[in-house]
Amino acid sequence: MKKLGLILTVLFVMVSVSFALTINDVVNKDVYTADGVQATLVRKIDSQGKNLTIEGKYYMKDNKTRADMTVTADMVKNQAQLQQLKMIGMDERINISVDKDKSMTQYTLFPKNKAYIKRSRAKKENKSYNLDEMMNKKIEKIGSEKFNNMNVVKYKVLEPEKNVKNNFIFVKDNLIVGSEVTYTDKSKTNKMEIYYKDLKKGVKDNVFNIPKNYKKYSSPQAMMQDVMQKGRK
Repeated sequence: MKKLGLILTVLFVMVSVSFALTINDVVNKDVYTADGVQATLVRKIDSQGKNLTIEGKYYMKDNKTRADMTVTADMVKNQAQLQQLKMIGMDERINISVDKDKSMTQYTLFPKNKAYIKRSRAKKENKSYNLDEMMNKKIEKIGSEKFNNMNVVKYKVLEPEKNVKNNFIFVKDNLIVGSEVTYTDKSKTNKMEIYYKDLKKGVKDNVFNIPKNYKKYSSPQAMMQDVMQKGRK
């Protein structure tokens, strides 16, 4: 009987330790806050029966992120829409996000037009890119496996966001090298896989700056009207 009690105690401690584990315990937070990381971000999305791959440069440092992207044919309805975006210089864009305590400021830059749009919004519950909040997410170790041709450790994120069925992260050398999320949208199950190619440490602060020669617009529509008017001249 004493032996059974000891076994149950050990099992209880093991479970408690497992559930007490957070991302902060397996990831080197200082790299993200002091040095920053950069990589080629690849997103593979299986949604509503459509497969989509988005690839672009990604930067993260402390409370700021930047993602560069180019719109491709499989991201729009048809080729005509893509050509229209190219004509008005909206096929290439840079998204910069600055996370604050209660709000998120987002900048969308259009390099071809030397233009940008600024948006600020209050953060919804469980919708934050705050590094501290992310690092405090509870996780459970699943085990070691191959991911994107790398030997990684797989963890399951406990208490995921609403509509998320499963959320896994992959860690190598104390850095997150990818994630896999299964979620529901309009009663259908979708999947998104993210991985970082050529991940390395070190990001300069000016990566997140808005160039001084960029013009600010209130909306994409305002920028489009201005571009089209200039094109008629």
